[in-house]
Order: sequence, then structure tokens, then C-alpha cells
Amino acid sequence: MNRRPTRSLDSEASREADFGLLRAIWRAPFGLGAEFAHFEADFRPSLIQHRHGTLVVHGSGQTWTPGTAVFLIMYPRRYTMELVSRVGSSLDDSVAGTTLDSVVVTRRCTTSPPSSALPARPQPPPHLTTELPTRDTVHIETNRAHWDEVADFHRESYDTKSLVTNPSALSTVAEEDAELLLPFLPNNSAAGLDMIHLQCHIGADTLSWARMGAHMTGVDMSARSLDIARELAAEASQDIEYIQSTIADAENLLAGRVFDVVYTSIGVLGWLDDLEQWARLVSSLLRPGGTFFIREGHPMAMALDIEAPEGVLRLDWPYFNVGPLVDESDADYSSPNQVTNARTYEWAHPLSEVFSSLMRAGLTIVDFQEQDTLPWKFLPWMVPTNAGRQQDPNCAAYSYQLPSGLRALCPLTYSLVARKTQQPSGIE
Repeated sequence: MNRRPTRSLDSEASREADFGLLRAIWRAPFGLGAEFAHFEADFRPSLIQHRHGTLVVHGSGQTWTPGTAVFLIMYPRRYTMELVSRVGSSLDDSVAGTTLDSVVVTRRCTTSPPSSALPARPQPPPHLTTELPTRDTVHIETNRAHWDEVADFHRESYDTKSLVTNPSALSTVAEEDAELLLPFLPNNSAAGLDMIHLQCHIGADTLSWARMGAHMTGVDMSARSLDIARELAAEASQDIEYIQSTIADAENLLAGRVFDVVYTSIGVLGWLDDLEQWARLVSSLLRPGGTFFIREGHPMAMALDIEAPEGVLRLDWPYFNVGPLVDESDADYSSPNQVTNARTYEWAHPLSEVFSSLMRAGLTIVDFQEQDTLPWKFLPWMVPTNAGRQQDPNCAAYSYQLPSGLRALCPLTYSLVARKTQQPSGIE
């Protein structure tokens, strides 16, 4: 699931006192054999300047020589330096020439600086070699550590014991998805179909589709998640194949294999940086005439401010894809546990990006719907939808809505069904 209960986006509102050396993560197209180079280093800034919506950090110390300028630029997204340690108390247009201890150094600009403000192509520091981890490697390994940790939390919070012990039980997510997907399957049934579940996590939904008669394969990048998924399948006496892979690696790993249905359950796209790559994978895994399904958190809802007062809908998170968004909340969306591997990288994907990537991959959209419920309590003042919860506060809610007066203002989820009817060519 993307968007945990609390989160932070580096912005003008950043506040944190922390003096001394700063640890920085720098990513830029150095042209050393990788699309993006990456390194981490400690440095001691000597001067902060704010120019044309761009923060300039003059650093001195072990890594950069005095006077070296570092730019944080969101538009255009050429260079990104993410300062993990923040300092100071305020930042405004008057900070040019002030010393480090009076400004905030973590900030992303909201407008594109003029071309004259752009830095020259940066050069790697002396210790940098061509054997660099790519940007994607950093994101994937950070996110993998997070999901490996929370997998055990979710084994409890997803109530997998009840799912396993009741042979007719289905996860609430799969149950709702079935209502949307089955009308597009032969005989309104998944029975006998080969189905692959991408980003399956601990396999609760995968197991549910196996109970509905599908021959299931699950794919996820988290080793611990798949350990639990295999254990649940064994306990439920279901024969399910699980494969550890990222979306980026899956096309090669699964080359030649095809399925009747490619399925993705809710809360997955926010963990992907490249939807074109994802859509190509979906297409490559489908037989001609095969069906793809996704139900996902609506990007309009995901942009809402989760700290807004009750009854207030306001935006504070990108709707469009502006690159990786750092979330350092230690809260888990599904359990009360505190997460040690708290840092994650997530991406916002507008509906246009979802649609266009699938069409370019040769899929035809056959159904699109928007819903007013979510399977997790995204805003703290959302209300449960199941009648049992209304009568019994101890009854677990499986779906949430906005209060009745706000329900028509914002969709919370969307579902999409597509078919593979042609070779990839699609739109230009």
C-alpha cells in the first residue's frame, strides 16, 4: 500500500535543527555507463543561497572543495541532491549570503529556474568510479528492506490465520476485485485459468484467487514476504508458485511464460518508477486475448493532505509523476508496529500515465470504474463501510469511505480491465 498514515515531502516547511556535517545522496547523469550515478558523502556546507527557486549549497570539506555549488532542481529533473540531515530554522528569498546555521538546506523548488541558473554538468568526486549503483538499485533495496520487515506485521494484521483455517474464506480485497473482474472472464469464473499476481506481497489475495479455482503464480521482490506466502499456501493446502523478482527483472526471468490473466491488487503502482516497463511486462505475460486487471488507490485521493482537519479535503502530495518521493514515517499502514526500515521511495502516477503506458504496450482498455471506498483508513476521520462495524466497534472494518457529505467530491480508488488484442504499437 502506498501512503502510510504519516509522511513528509521535502518542502519549504521543513524544520529540524541538526548542525555539523551533512550526509548527502547525490544522483546525476554523469555518463559513466549508467543512466544515473549515485554516491553518498559527508560534507560541511559553508554558505546557502536561494536563487530563482533553486537552493544553492556551497560546500567545503572532505568531498567537495570550497565554493562547489550543488543545485536541487525538481523541474527540469536533471540533478537531484537529497540532503538527509536538515539544519536550521527557516528559508526564504533573503537567505543569500547567510551562514549554514540559519537556513534549512532540504528544499525542493516548485518552479523551474531560468536556464542561466542551471549548473554545469557535474563531475564525480575523486573517489567515484564507474562501478556505481544505479538510482534504481538504491530505491529498490531501500524499499525491499522495508517490505521484508513489515511482512511479519502483516501476517498478523491481515488476519491470515482466519484466512488459512477457513477453506471458503477470501481476502476482502480479492472478494471486491472478483466482483469487478469476473464479468470479463470466460463463464464469469477464474476456474481453470492461469493467473499471475504481480507484487503479491504475502499472498493473501493470491491464495484467495487459488480458492476461486485459478492456477496461481505470485511475484514479489521481498524474500520475507514470499516466505510467508509459501507458508500460508502450504497451511491452506494450495499449490501456488511464488517467484522472487522485481518488476524490472521479471520480463527476463519469466521470458516465454504466458497467462490468461495478469492481476494486480491494490497499492502497488506507487512503488514503481517506470510504468512503461511495467506495462511491457504485463503485455509480455498475457496470451493473445488475455485479460489484465488492476484496482488501485486513486491518484486524486493519494494527493490529499492526511493531516488536514476533519472534514477538510486539500492537496499536499503530487498528482503528477515528479520523480521519487521520500517517506520516512515509521508508521505501518496496517498494524500498530513501529517500522525500523522506515525510509521508502514512492512515485505518483496520474491516470493518464497508467492509460498511456498500457495502450503503448498493446493493450485495449475495456472497462474503467472509480469507487468511493478504500481498504485502509487513509484519512484518520474516514468512516467504515461494513454494517457490522457500525454496530460493534470491535468488528474489523474492511473498507472505509469519506463522510457522507464529502463522498461525492473525490474518488478513492479506480479499477481497470484491459485485453491484449494487438502487438505493441499503440499511441505515439
